[in-house]
Amino acid sequence: APLKERESVFTGIEAMRDDLCELMCDLAENRLSEYDAKLSRSWRIIEGAMASEHYEYFVEQPFETQRQLVIESCRKSIQGLSSLTTQLTDVMAERLELPNASDTYLHE
Repeated sequence: APLKERESVFTGIEAMRDDLCELMCDLAENRLSEYDAKLSRSWRIIEGAMASEHYEYFVEQPFETQRQLVIESCRKSIQGLSSLTTQLTDVMAERLELPNASDTYLHE
Protein backbone atom coordinates (compact mmCIF):
# COMPACT_ATOMS: atom_id res chain seq x y z
CA ALA A 1 0.00 0.00 0.00
CA PRO A 2 1.20 3.53 -0.66
CA LEU A 3 2.84 5.38 2.20
CA LYS A 4 -0.12 7.77 2.59
CA GLU A 5 -2.52 4.84 3.10
CA ARG A 6 -0.22 3.21 5.66
CA GLU A 7 0.15 6.50 7.53
CA SER A 8 -3.61 6.90 7.42
CA VAL A 9 -4.06 3.57 9.22
CA PHE A 10 -1.72 4.59 12.03
CA THR A 11 -3.34 8.02 12.21
CA GLY A 12 -6.76 6.36 12.52
CA ILE A 13 -5.57 4.06 15.30
CA GLU A 14 -3.96 6.96 17.14
CA ALA A 15 -7.06 9.14 16.72
CA MET A 16 -9.28 6.40 18.15
CA ARG A 17 -6.88 5.92 21.06
CA ASP A 18 -6.85 9.68 21.72
CA ASP A 19 -10.67 9.89 21.55
CA LEU A 20 -11.00 7.02 24.02
CA CYS A 21 -8.43 8.62 26.32
CA GLU A 22 -10.31 11.92 26.24
CA LEU A 23 -13.63 10.21 27.04
CA MET A 24 -12.04 8.21 29.85
CA CYS A 25 -10.54 11.35 31.43
CA ASP A 26 -13.74 13.36 31.02
CA LEU A 27 -15.78 10.57 32.64
CA ALA A 28 -13.26 10.00 35.43
CA GLU A 29 -13.30 13.72 36.28
CA ASN A 30 -17.10 14.04 35.91
CA ARG A 31 -16.76 16.67 33.17
CA LEU A 32 -19.55 15.21 31.00
CA SER A 33 -23.25 15.07 31.63
CA GLU A 34 -24.96 11.75 30.95
CA TYR A 35 -26.45 13.26 27.79
CA ASP A 36 -23.10 14.52 26.47
CA ALA A 37 -21.28 11.31 27.37
CA LYS A 38 -23.78 9.17 25.47
CA LEU A 39 -23.55 11.47 22.45
CA SER A 40 -19.80 11.02 22.17
CA ARG A 41 -18.48 8.97 19.28
CA SER A 42 -16.32 6.85 21.59
CA TRP A 43 -19.25 5.96 23.87
CA ARG A 44 -21.26 4.86 20.83
CA ILE A 45 -18.33 2.80 19.52
CA ILE A 46 -18.07 1.00 22.86
CA GLU A 47 -21.82 0.32 22.91
CA GLY A 48 -21.70 -0.87 19.31
CA ALA A 49 -18.93 -3.34 20.08
CA MET A 50 -20.92 -5.01 22.88
CA ALA A 51 -22.55 -8.38 22.39
CA SER A 52 -26.35 -8.17 22.53
CA GLU A 53 -26.65 -9.64 26.02
CA HIS A 54 -23.94 -7.31 27.36
CA TYR A 55 -25.60 -4.29 25.76
CA GLU A 56 -28.97 -5.20 27.28
CA TYR A 57 -27.36 -5.49 30.72
CA PHE A 58 -25.42 -2.26 30.18
CA VAL A 59 -28.41 -0.08 29.26
CA GLU A 60 -30.40 -1.34 32.27
CA GLN A 61 -27.72 -0.06 34.65
CA PRO A 62 -27.75 3.40 36.25
CA PHE A 63 -25.50 5.96 34.57
CA GLU A 64 -22.87 5.74 37.33
CA THR A 65 -22.42 2.01 36.65
CA GLN A 66 -22.37 2.64 32.90
CA ARG A 67 -19.78 5.36 33.44
CA GLN A 68 -17.50 3.00 35.38
CA LEU A 69 -17.89 0.26 32.76
CA VAL A 70 -17.04 2.67 29.95
CA ILE A 71 -14.00 3.99 31.84
CA GLU A 72 -12.73 0.42 32.22
CA SER A 73 -13.48 -0.35 28.58
CA CYS A 74 -11.60 2.78 27.50
CA ARG A 75 -8.61 1.84 29.66
CA LYS A 76 -8.39 -1.65 28.14
CA SER A 77 -8.97 -0.38 24.61
CA ILE A 78 -6.26 2.28 24.95
CA GLN A 79 -3.78 -0.37 26.08
CA GLY A 80 -4.78 -2.62 23.19
CA LEU A 81 -4.52 0.12 20.56
CA SER A 82 -1.14 1.25 21.88
CA SER A 83 0.06 -2.34 21.79
CA LEU A 84 -1.31 -2.77 18.26
CA THR A 85 0.69 0.13 16.84
CA THR A 86 3.84 -1.18 18.53
CA GLN A 87 3.25 -4.70 17.20
CA LEU A 88 2.59 -3.48 13.67
CA THR A 89 5.72 -1.36 13.72
CA ASP A 90 7.81 -4.21 15.18
CA VAL A 91 6.56 -6.75 12.61
CA MET A 92 7.39 -4.42 9.75
CA ALA A 93 10.83 -3.69 11.19
CA GLU A 94 11.55 -7.43 11.50
CA ARG A 95 10.38 -8.16 7.97
CA LEU A 96 12.43 -5.35 6.52
CA GLU A 97 15.34 -6.17 8.84
CA LEU A 98 15.40 -2.59 9.99
CA PRO A 99 16.37 -1.75 13.54
CA ASN A 100 13.44 -1.19 15.87
CA ALA A 101 13.42 2.45 16.96
CA SER A 102 12.91 1.54 20.63
CA ASP A 103 15.88 -0.89 20.52
CA THR A 104 18.05 1.74 18.87
CA TYR A 105 17.26 4.39 21.47
CA LEU A 106 17.49 2.03 24.44
CA HIS A 107 20.99 0.88 23.52
CA GLU A 108 22.57 4.26 22.82
